[in-house]
Order: sequence, then structure tokens, then C-alpha cells
Amino acid sequence: EAFGFEARDMVDELADSGQKIQFSSARRVTVRRPNKVASEIEGDLIKERVRYDGSSLTVLDFREKVYGQIQVPDNIDETLDFVAERFGITMPLADLLFSEPFSAMDGDPRLGQYIGLHDVLGTKCHHLAFRQNAIDWQIWIDAGDKPLPRKLVITYKAVPGQPQYIAHFHKWNVAADLPDSAFVAKIPEGFKRIDLQEIVASDMPVESPPGKQLPAASGRG
Repeated sequence: EAFGFEARDMVDELADSGQKIQFSSARRVTVRRPNKVASEIEGDLIKERVRYDGSSLTVLDFREKVYGQIQVPDNIDETLDFVAERFGITMPLADLLFSEPFSAMDGDPRLGQYIGLHDVLGTKCHHLAFRQNAIDWQIWIDAGDKPLPRKLVITYKAVPGQPQYIAHFHKWNVAADLPDSAFVAKIPEGFKRIDLQEIVASDMPVESPPGKQLPAASGRG
């Protein structure tokens, strides 16, 4: 019902020369069901904070000192779908936030296979691979007594150059206890309000995977 994690992720951007350039970021995500999400992300191309308090979604862009805010449904699942349908984006690692993560990730697989027990930064994990029409994706699940995701790789087959998104997960907390105030957006002095779509557009490198560098395995965005 409440959990948090940190992730280090990498995403490819296709340069004009045709070379894939990799950018990285670090993010922290906290969820309290049914309707609270807080996220921070900082990396080579982005520095943002996202707050969902059960009625509104706020995205703050610390590079440009602007923010966008919209009214959204009163639960996480419907809000993720609403944002994906309206803006064509996904929230940070959105598939892991749904109430039924497997159903969200499952999408339209044409092939799935168990690869074996493999190591992820010192943790023995079950390695699974799936193929869908537009993407291939792999996930590594901790083989110990806490079967949590440790790594995710998505290959965007329909995007020129077939760029990849890679995320390593750590610092899982499956009993995160945060007050309501932790999910309420605090607008810094001097920040200008703009349309949320403008923030989304500015965060999407040309020819990069969809989802403002926060792709989901289901391709909901």
C-alpha cells in the first residue's frame, strides 16, 4: 500500500549523425495508495519534481523555473492513464506504480521466456525477457525473500536506431510512511506557471523513446 525506491536510469538519444548518445539520471519515487505519488528526478537533461496529491498533478521544472498543474482523477491508476492519453507521456516508471503492475507490464506480449538466474550488481535475480509489437523488454526480479525489481531494459524497435532505456533499482522501502504534506506541491518563489504540455515537450529529445525519458514497459504513453 505504501512503498518507495530509488533508480539510476539511462536513455539513448539519436544524434543527427545517427549515433546513439546515452544520458543518465537519478530518481526517487514514493507511492501511497490509492492516490499519492511523489517523485524527484535529476540528470543530464532534466531536473524536475512531480507531486500527485489525489486531485492535482504538478510538475516543477527547476532548469527553467516553471511549473505546470492539472486536475486529475482521484486514484493512481486512472491518473496514469489520463496523463498518458492526454499528453502522450508516462510518469516515472509508471508500470511499477499501477495497482496491478504485472497487468500493466504484460501489454501485448508475442513471446516471453525465462532466461535464468543472473547477477545484478551483486544480487541474484530471475531474468525474464518479453517481446511485443513495438518494444522488447527485460526485467530482473530479486531471487531472494523480497522479489522486487532490480533492473529493467526496454528496446524501442519502432523508433529509428532502436534506442534503449535501462534502469537499476535500489533502496526499496515497502513500508514507506509519509504524511500527506509530502505529496503536496510546494511552488518555489519566482517559478512561473505554464501549460503542462510545454514542460512535457521541452523534456523530449528528438527521436528519443516516448514518455519524457520515463518509459513504461507497456507503452501506455
